[in-house]
Amino acid sequence: SFKNGETIDNSGLNGQPDLSTPATVNSNVGTYTINVSKGNLNCKNYLFVFNNGTLEVTKAKLSVIAQDQSRIYGELNPAFTVTYNGFKRGDTWATSGIQGQPALNSTATISSPVGNYEITVAQGSLQSDNYDFDYQTGNLSITKALLTIKANSQTKKYGAANPSLTLTYSGFKNGEIFNFSDLKGAVSVSTTAGQSSPVGVYPIEVQQGTLTSNNYSFEFINDNLTIQKALIEVKADNKTRLFGAANPALTYTFSGFVNSESREISGVEGMPAL
Repeated sequence: SFKNGETIDNSGLNGQPDLSTPATVNSNVGTYTINVSKGNLNCKNYLFVFNNGTLEVTKAKLSVIAQDQSRIYGELNPAFTVTYNGFKRGDTWATSGIQGQPALNSTATISSPVGNYEITVAQGSLQSDNYDFDYQTGNLSITKALLTIKANSQTKKYGAANPSLTLTYSGFKNGEIFNFSDLKGAVSVSTTAGQSSPVGVYPIEVQQGTLTSNNYSFEFINDNLTIQKALIEVKADNKTRLFGAANPALTYTFSGFVNSESREISGVEGMPAL
């Protein structure tokens, strides 16, 4: 210690001691000696006693970050993964000496509705001599599943009322059906064909209508209503004649016209052979 109230600035002390340590930037966590020797230190009024010090290398902070993930409603959770941020001295996972794996989890299950769920990360079996860990959560986003709604093809006879227009749903998850899902409202299904529409093929169109869902998006597939020919019965009228007389005129009767039609307005042309 200095005498006479002197300080390093007015004591006549010149030069600098030599200071060194075996620790380098690549040294592992631990304690290392700080060696001190005279170097070029000199002073006419003081002798020197040298006491070594200690350099303590403490653990670096390594961030363990759960990576964000997404999946479709009704599917299993994906494999959760992490990234690491904060490696020192050019370390990688392979060269860092870190052992074990972090524990990753989420409250989301296969039946969890569409939404965002936290992916938590904890130490698990993770350990390291040179790093402490800072755990950062991620996000699991559950997105809507695709529900396909298809019109069923239909047929009818000309002049008959339209059949009921029905639908097939495919793509439900978790064993759901329409009445046991979160679907609300109703699909709009329609056709331009009516009872008096002529023979032909008419589209059955499917639209969303009032249908809504938190867990499903929708794909609509149209189909066709085929109107087939109605059946007309052409019946030969019964006749009588006398033996040896010429045959009478042979006539016939139509039955089965629809839409209040008659032969004259039905579009039937030509004559049957009798």
